[in-house]
Amino acid sequence: MTLHPTLARQLHDLSLSPDMPPSARSWCHLLEQVSRAYAEMEASSDPYERPLGVRLQALLQAIPDFLFLVDEQGCYLEMLAGDPARLLIPVEVLLGRRFDEVMQEPIAARLMQALHATLADGEVRTVEYGLHRGDEERIYEGRMVRVTTGEAPQVLFLVRDVSASVESEGVARMLQTVLSQASEGIVIVRGQDRRVLYANDAVTDTLGYTPEELMAEGEGFLRHELDQALCDELCQLARNRDAVKKEAAIHDKEGGERKVWLSIDTLRNSAGEIDFFVCLLTDLTEIERSRQMLAYQAAHDSLTGLPNRTSLRERLGQALARARRHDASGAVLLLDLDRFKHINDSLGHGVGDEVLCQAAARIDGACREEDFVARLGGDEFVVVLEDLQSPTQAGRVAEKILQAFREPLRLKGEEELHVTPSIGVCVFPDDEEDADDLVRRADAAMYEAKGRGGNSFDFHHPDMTERARRHLEIERALRLAIAEDRLEVHYQPQFDLASGSLASMEALVRWRLPDGRLRPPGEFIGVAELSGLIVPLGYWVVEAVCRQIRAWHEAGLGCTQVAINVSARQLAEPAFAGRVSELLAQYGVPSTCVELEVTESIEVPPGSIRMRNIEQLREAGLRLAVDDFGTGHSSLANLKRFPLSALKIDQSFVQDVGRDPSDEAIIRAIIAMAKALGLETVAEGVEHELQLAFLRELGCDRVQGYLPGRPMPADEMAELLASRGSCCQEQADGGHAS
Repeated sequence: MTLHPTLARQLHDLSLSPDMPPSARSWCHLLEQVSRAYAEMEASSDPYERPLGVRLQALLQAIPDFLFLVDEQGCYLEMLAGDPARLLIPVEVLLGRRFDEVMQEPIAARLMQALHATLADGEVRTVEYGLHRGDEERIYEGRMVRVTTGEAPQVLFLVRDVSASVESEGVARMLQTVLSQASEGIVIVRGQDRRVLYANDAVTDTLGYTPEELMAEGEGFLRHELDQALCDELCQLARNRDAVKKEAAIHDKEGGERKVWLSIDTLRNSAGEIDFFVCLLTDLTEIERSRQMLAYQAAHDSLTGLPNRTSLRERLGQALARARRHDASGAVLLLDLDRFKHINDSLGHGVGDEVLCQAAARIDGACREEDFVARLGGDEFVVVLEDLQSPTQAGRVAEKILQAFREPLRLKGEEELHVTPSIGVCVFPDDEEDADDLVRRADAAMYEAKGRGGNSFDFHHPDMTERARRHLEIERALRLAIAEDRLEVHYQPQFDLASGSLASMEALVRWRLPDGRLRPPGEFIGVAELSGLIVPLGYWVVEAVCRQIRAWHEAGLGCTQVAINVSARQLAEPAFAGRVSELLAQYGVPSTCVELEVTESIEVPPGSIRMRNIEQLREAGLRLAVDDFGTGHSSLANLKRFPLSALKIDQSFVQDVGRDPSDEAIIRAIIAMAKALGLETVAEGVEHELQLAFLRELGCDRVQGYLPGRPMPADEMAELLASRGSCCQEQADGGHAS
């Protein structure tokens, strides 16, 4: 650049050069304007007509930067360039004052440090700083250049307002961070030649290509040769529609197939031509794998890997329908391991689980490939046989299973254990039976075999078995016990984990026999369900609990929440909700004192009698909880549809805390889901300190089990209520709550 001689000489005197900061372009532009002013001045016929000083002053005020002359004390001596009206701090405030008199101390200190360094070595120093005035904030970039005038050392302080560029850079960095850290792949492709202009790291995670590889060469981001036709199709669809949303299978760098969701939008110019394709790529591979895993887990037993009760019901229903349609025969074999409870109690649940796994493998190995083997629950297994030529074929399969258990099981500790099964066989079809009937009849036949000492099988016969007769005897006796009020309610405390105090209790029905013994609930609850006695039994329990709550209240023990189990048969009674409300009113019990527990597996279709009962009970103010959560097969959508208050974590999960990471993961998931839905959690079957500590860590609300407290009669519970006892660790002595 050629400068006017006068200007060049002045720059030399100031130790300035034509490429002086703040930037080469703006500085050169300024020098060109000043040179032109000198030249015009020389060419003017009347040099005083347009004074150079006026021209230069106007020009210097028009440039976007500010130029100050500052002495070695940081004092503003003169403003040489820039419009004073654009200053955040008025020029009259600046001139004659030092940095520390007009700016905050940290900023003034940084400016003085740069000033002293520039005066010392002559190097240009740059400082970025911010100034506030009222609600306004500006960001400035200041550059210091030493000048020599023959007097005391001075500095040219060139200041540029960079607020807009800093904000733009911040937004750009933020957008870059958001795009780079997004979990979905983001690709921007030029419309003209389909060249990749941008790809974030998530694309690498899905396709294996780095962003640099995608942008370096090639056409588009679907690089694999098997995806070229798909790439052409997507581009054509986007040209026609402006947006494409499609699930597709594409290939990664190694040729592996990935299932993805593609969302492609176009950005067009004013002529309607596509400038860019913007593609959002969501990897569905893991989601699909998780979906398949969840479906598998929902249909299979977590311990043995066999199909579970849900799958059995579906498969058995299909087999029964096929047998009727094709006039064929099939059979159900129900197996129970002899004396398995003794193995569990004496050797522990770990050994019991190992026995179940090995037993499942032996049963499955003894059956044909087309046979269906499932775990019903506990130590019960079911085999479904189809297309039998005669019932004797089912007997031969039962014999093979018995033969498979002739050799002892070899446990991990090299210990050998002899285990035998009892097998009941029920041949189908009959005109009236359904899948549940088949299992019940096979169960009756299995008990016949077990009654003879086990390690054998028996066919179900039309005439009533001994087990069925036993059920009938229990049914008659139970009917009489309800009528004569020979039942009792025991109460198992539930403790608040956060405070350790008694929070509530569960009502458990007990049957006192004439000789003073208590008949285990497992002997009569199932009979009550099958016979329909569960309905009057349920009303008896509700009334007994209401009467007891009233008695505790009159004794000054307050209103304590009591949980009562409700069966599917009870909920199917049209008058159930009304009858419960009547009993509460009869005994003056607040509805908030009662919580009703329903099993997870209960089917409650919308608009059904069960759903109406649930809604009426909730409207009446009763709390509703899901019992044995995690063991049933209900849809998770029910948790959203039902007006629930709490989830009870089944003791089968709690028992294996510390032994089975899968059960621990299930407990974590249940508690997290309950918190998200605003529901309380109650853990059943707490028997050990390890379980209690694990549940407390996860934030479980309440616990129940033999460790915190056994079921007790009403008078003992009254003593606990009077003392408002805390969670007592010393009560732990093993066993399972009923």
